[in-house]
Amino acid sequence: MMKCKACGRTFTPGPRALRSKTYPLAEIIEAITTYNRGYSLVETAGQLSSRYGHRVSTATISRWANQHPALTTYARLRAAGRRLYSPRRIIRTSKLYHRQVYEFAYHRAKLDLLRKGMLDPFIQSRASQPFQTLANFIESIPSACPHALFTREDGVRGSQLGAGFIDTGSLQVIERQNAATDIAALIIPGVGSNHQRHARLQRFMLVNDAATIAVEVPIWLDEAGIASLEAEHGIELVPKQVNPDGGHAPRQVTGHIDFLQVRNGCLHILDYKPDARAPTSRSPSSRPMRWR
Repeated sequence: MMKCKACGRTFTPGPRALRSKTYPLAEIIEAITTYNRGYSLVETAGQLSSRYGHRVSTATISRWANQHPALTTYARLRAAGRRLYSPRRIIRTSKLYHRQVYEFAYHRAKLDLLRKGMLDPFIQSRASQPFQTLANFIESIPSACPHALFTREDGVRGSQLGAGFIDTGSLQVIERQNAATDIAALIIPGVGSNHQRHARLQRFMLVNDAATIAVEVPIWLDEAGIASLEAEHGIELVPKQVNPDGGHAPRQVTGHIDFLQVRNGCLHILDYKPDARAPTSRSPSSRPMRWR
């Protein structure tokens, strides 16, 4: 929150939609997220009062929650989610110690609704088997993830793979303004550092966006998986380290997906890039982040 030196009035800096607000942007975002986790308006107001030391009316919180319908699409599923899980249990989070600490999390209600064909209108229940398998995989990660594979010194990170097997001539880069960039434009102005921006954006999208089902999802390929992909596509995904006997050491690739979404009947992988400039009043076309 800032104060005008000329008139003495307080205001919240940030996107145009949040200008002239008397509450800090971070408090507004937290209220929306708390409510969409499944807490009632009264419970949300109580949590805000306990944390920030002042009262916010339930009418104000309701207005905030309904102010950005295109960015808080989980609102249409909120009632169904409340019937499935309590607010404390609706998000499952696990810390993964993979060279650095990753906070893997998934939305339990969204996975249940995905299985029932209710999460995405483009997915009918009779055609949702691949997505049921996906939901099972996500839920199994805390116990089934081969954590040791992610800490091996001889392992290859997915982000470190060479681009030799990709035909860059057939790639087309299209800059788009969509829900992901709009959500980032809403969240990022109120966050100080790039590291915090990443986590805050993940937290907001996991709770408030209907499409985002999990964040920081670990993925891995062992030798069999790598060999299968290489044979199928006629590429060399990971170079072989040949042994004196003519064989080669087992290979593995690991990585983490920033955002995993199910949208329009398809699986979408979003990669957050914090190195783009934040928008300013003099450069309205700049982006606070980059998606890949």
